[in-house]
Amino acid sequence: MVESVGDADLSIGELSRHTGLSVATIRSWEQRHHFPRAHRAGGGHRRYSADEMRRVLEVVRWRESGLGLAAAIRQLVPRQDQPASVYAALRRAHPEIALQQLTKRTLTALSRAIEDEAASSSREPLLFGAFQRLAFLEASLDRWVELSRTAAVAVVFAVGADAVGSASGLQPVALPDAAPMSREWIVICDSAEVTACLVGTERPGQMGRPDGGRLFDTLWTVEPSAVRTASRLAAGVADGLSPGWRAGRPLGPLDRFTAPSLDLERMGGLMVRSLSYVQNSSL
Repeated sequence: MVESVGDADLSIGELSRHTGLSVATIRSWEQRHHFPRAHRAGGGHRRYSADEMRRVLEVVRWRESGLGLAAAIRQLVPRQDQPASVYAALRRAHPEIALQQLTKRTLTALSRAIEDEAASSSREPLLFGAFQRLAFLEASLDRWVELSRTAAVAVVFAVGADAVGSASGLQPVALPDAAPMSREWIVICDSAEVTACLVGTERPGQMGRPDGGRLFDTLWTVEPSAVRTASRLAAGVADGLSPGWRAGRPLGPLDRFTAPSLDLERMGGLMVRSLSYVQNSSL
């Protein structure tokens, strides 16, 4: 665990000790990527702020999840006018996850399965859900309030989500109307017992299509390292839109590295193929 440094300025040696990176690595990052950024303290000495140390730790976590250094650093600079797309970032970080085009009807069934597993088999899971609009969140509200009772945290995203209120046990995060995530469908369960994520973005140009037949470009996996990446992405969006939401919540798993599992990648590929047959047979 990284010890707290408050708002203290750090020397490069102290930054090395707190982050686990060698001094040579930090200097290499600075020369090649202008990161991390030091400032001049009294006497002209180079110092790093506590906030910059936290940014370095975030890059370290992205690197552990499989991103290259340049891509990991880019995650720290999201567009300022709207929050990031979890779908797009997960697809960049884990190109091995097969892309599927699924209907809302199929997504609903798969989401229910993940939620049921979280309720029956997980101890204090990290749960994230994105519902596009408030009406869709309200339709699933009873299920998610129930899930939140045994979860370490249950975060729900939607345009207008702040109308739900946190008294329900959920942590609502309101999305701006034009945010990429306002088109996304997300269910993430990250726990020691169950890891699963379903992340989709609605395809454009579907006016007039029945609601249950709306199509989403979808990524879904049970591979632990990919699920951990999805958890970190969703938590990062919540950080930007609802600062302070983590206070008092046990989110230690987000800081731990999870090794990829080749067996689960293969099993996930078989499940993706099977789901395609199931959906096509029902159309």
